[in-house]
Amino acid sequence: MEPTIIRELEPRPQSGHSRDLPPKKEAGGNGTFSPEQDSDLRIITNNLHRLNDSIVQAVQAGLTVEIKRASRFHGGAGTWGDQIYLAVTKTV
Repeated sequence: MEPTIIRELEPRPQSGHSRDLPPKKEAGGNGTFSPEQDSDLRIITNNLHRLNDSIVQAVQAGLTVEIKRASRFHGGAGTWGDQIYLAVTKTV
């Protein structure tokens, strides 16, 4: 069965599973994050929790969901981030 590739899925709200980060997180060897880095990290983390909640709902609805790396974004100065897409298969 060929998977259906979905580039972006609108998450459905679900209560009880998402949590915010604690007020401060330590960066590896650099002390604390800057306010801008902390804000960006909170946004990514909250979106990740919503994505995970949406994946649970999709699996419970009979879909198989696989996260795949689409590309790697390089920001310079040795920083990078993986960009993803979803491969979704309807199993039933």
